[in-house]
Amino acid sequence: MNKNTIDDIKIKMGISSLSGSEVVTLDNKKNIATYNGLAVGTDARKYIQQLFGIIGFWDNKMVDDSVCDGLSYFVYIKNNGKNIKYQGKNKFPFNFNQFLLLINEVKNG
Repeated sequence: MNKNTIDDIKIKMGISSLSGSEVVTLDNKKNIATYNGLAVGTDARKYIQQLFGIIGFWDNKMVDDSVCDGLSYFVYIKNNGKNIKYQGKNKFPFNFNQFLLLINEVKNG
């Protein structure tokens, strides 16, 4: 992507289960990252690059309805007026652990 296409990227991503939820937002223009609504750093651009490396081959939706309780995830990307959504429930991409590690990295600043 060239610079003009990534200036306005805003990302909201997270996981949720019966034990709670974790939500991360990344704002490329302001270079700010938040975790559950609290500012946790100014490395949003680094995290965005990492996220794109992780989700590059994800399907937009992965669901296993055979499990009543479990883990859900989402990634919402807004880029210059275009919206992209990835989501899943109890079925995960091959590199889902990298996604979880990224959430923890943002959380820990």
